[in-house]
Amino acid sequence: MLLKSLDAETLKQTNRMKLYVFGNDKTGQVRLAAVLDNLGKGAGGAAVQNLNLMLGLPETTGLV
Repeated sequence: MLLKSLDAETLKQTNRMKLYVFGNDKTGQVRLAAVLDNLGKGAGGAAVQNLNLMLGLPETTGLV
């Protein structure tokens, strides 16, 4: 499969991830690329989740 570009929006609003591995026989190098939608799943999302727990709210309040 020849891949010319990675579309950053292919997995938006999902919890999925696609991994791509690119090898170069000439240089012996390998590159790994990941496509995922991490909005709300990083440090900011963790902070909101922890605040929800401290306030006795459902964990996903404000995240979904």
